[in-house]
Amino acid sequence: MSNYIDSDKNNLSVLIVDNNPDFRKSMIKTLAQLASDVSIRECANASEAYAALAAEEFDVALITQELPDQLATDLLVKLKENGWLNTPIILLTDTDDVGEEVIRLGAHEFLSKQARNVQQLRKSVRYSLERHRLWRELQNSKEREQREHELRLLEQAETGSSAIQFDQKTFDRQLNKLMEEYKHLFSVFSADASYKRTPQAPDQIRTFAAMLGKLGCGPKEIVQIHRKVLSNLIENKTSKRQESLTNESRYLLLQLMGELILYYRERSNP
Repeated sequence: MSNYIDSDKNNLSVLIVDNNPDFRKSMIKTLAQLASDVSIRECANASEAYAALAAEEFDVALITQELPDQLATDLLVKLKENGWLNTPIILLTDTDDVGEEVIRLGAHEFLSKQARNVQQLRKSVRYSLERHRLWRELQNSKEREQREHELRLLEQAETGSSAIQFDQKTFDRQLNKLMEEYKHLFSVFSADASYKRTPQAPDQIRTFAAMLGKLGCGPKEIVQIHRKVLSNLIENKTSKRQESLTNESRYLLLQLMGELILYYRERSNP
């Protein structure tokens, strides 16, 4: 049997937080036995750890309870309050009397610094990774349910499209073209946000809304295009990237719906 965490986890990104360089060095040697490729980031205090965990996600973070500037439990509270508790946390303690408290605050596991060895560390890391995976699946499931609920509500929204006769056959013939246009629109919309440049999307959103309006499209057709394009965009992407694309596309969908409503209002009130 492999000495690694599991057969699928051949690389491991780890954050080590402790103010003792010798302890961090010993932890690095131990961690090297858990995966074939281990990348390590070291922090000496809670402030550095907070900045690191707010900026990126690690597979696991090993944090000593007693830090020079703050207790690790206080750090957990701060991370949780700001929505940055996205990395499985293993708290390294000198005693066992903080166990229930750290789990309640958001840590996945706690481990005695004195009693730790390769076997115990492997077990704690494996447990933390699995618990975090299950938690993310639950969160993603809840978010998917919420997004589906939002889409169903949008499908029922009133846009005033009855002012223009909807042509199903024409829509079906142009569906692929409309999907390509929406996909391009999403790339422009995403780039505006990512590069903080002067927004180019609003004009193109209005143009696309007018294209849909001329066909007499309503919310149902917009959501249909949205679902198909998003499904293609997130295919074979990591779960984190899927979540990011899905959230970005929701904002685009809402803006597009708003522009379509304005399009129909202008036509019904010349």
